[in-house]
Amino acid sequence: MTLGAAIGATVPVVPEWADANDADSIGGVMSAMLKPAGGFGKFVTLIIALSVISNTAPSIYSVSLNFQILIPKQEKIPRILYVIIATGILIGVAIGAAEDFLSSLESFLFIIAYWSAAFCGVYLTEWIWFRKRNAESMDPEIWNKPKELPSGFAALGGLIIPFAFVIPSMDQVWYVGPIAKVTGDLGFEFAFITSIPIYILLRTIEIKYFRNGRL
Repeated sequence: MTLGAAIGATVPVVPEWADANDADSIGGVMSAMLKPAGGFGKFVTLIIALSVISNTAPSIYSVSLNFQILIPKQEKIPRILYVIIATGILIGVAIGAAEDFLSSLESFLFIIAYWSAAFCGVYLTEWIWFRKRNAESMDPEIWNKPKELPSGFAALGGLIIPFAFVIPSMDQVWYVGPIAKVTGDLGFEFAFITSIPIYILLRTIEIKYFRNGRL
């Protein structure tokens, strides 16, 4: 991260790096930086490019594992099939995003930020409001017993419903909401703030009517 910050700060003052950044974004900068090293520089550039694959592999593994956890019966399907499907989707998305990698990455990360804000709101509300920060209220023995676990509709509602406020408040390259046009991007803040009362309401209903008073 320190190296990345140093490179980012230096690019504007090194004409060759700036031109490479305008032409080929981050990859162009790395190639221009290593060019003076000759053949060895090209080799290092190749290794850096291939390192992207090694960073992607654990994520694809997690995707395959999550599919099996999400729907228990899917554990009978060989995990390699999920890996192949996820990789195919990834390649398709990458082909389109590669034309403008940096802006595509930034847009994607901003969207994830909205989701993560709502997730934090839901998680903190569950931990502080409902469980009173008591770790003993969580029973690890029932992790794989659906009938003893919460239905999940409260958590999903706490994640999805806030987007009714997030979308009008987001300011992205591909869309600027009516609220954001006046105030700037407030999607992250709205996602976090609105998820809290929504989750409290839905979780209270879930506990009372579907959990017989159990958390």
